[in-house]
Amino acid sequence: YNVLKDNSRYTDIAAVIRSSGADVVLIQEVNAYFERTVVASLSDLYPHSIVRFMRPDRLALAILSKTPLGNANFSVFSDEASRLRAEIRVNERTVILYNVHLPNPTADFLRGQESAQHNRAIAALLRLIDAEPRAPLLIAGDFNMLPNGSAHERLLEHFTDAFAQAGVGANATYPANTLLPALLRIDYIFHSSAWIALDARVLPDAGGSDHHPLIAALALPPE
Repeated sequence: YNVLKDNSRYTDIAAVIRSSGADVVLIQEVNAYFERTVVASLSDLYPHSIVRFMRPDRLALAILSKTPLGNANFSVFSDEASRLRAEIRVNERTVILYNVHLPNPTADFLRGQESAQHNRAIAALLRLIDAEPRAPLLIAGDFNMLPNGSAHERLLEHFTDAFAQAGVGANATYPANTLLPALLRIDYIFHSSAWIALDARVLPDAGGSDHHPLIAALALPPE
């Protein structure tokens, strides 16, 4: 859920998250005031949270969870790209979470051509994932890429697109703050082969953001 850096509708954002029913929430474009308001107001439902800023004056990524989070670390790929990693326990197994925000698109974006900066960020992301221990993995966030472009295809070589597997309804998430329906699918939830996607959908209420939230229900069968 990219909440939009200039979005001051903090009560609405908190209501969207609270009503989603999600066990874990991965959030992009968090500012310092968001941390003091939304994260604090949701602490009864999500007592575990991690917020990491690229720099004190820049935006952050956040993870909210109903269950404990551990082994967090943060990587910055460029001024516009970052990744927040954490671990949770699901069915007595360690699960690795990646919250991702990749660079904004260039003029070539609508022609399905990612920028060199975007491709470098994808490559850096995949290198980090390759170095992970063998464990169920979830990767979600604002990827700023279109489906079936080269970046999307590279990720599909390693992971499953939850919406492609179990999506219901329209899949576009952006832009959410216009009078017209969203046109572009640029937010994703990917999972490793350990998971089975049962449902995925775009939530209609964006809480004032320019991105609709994306939610998925996933099952983790026993080993």
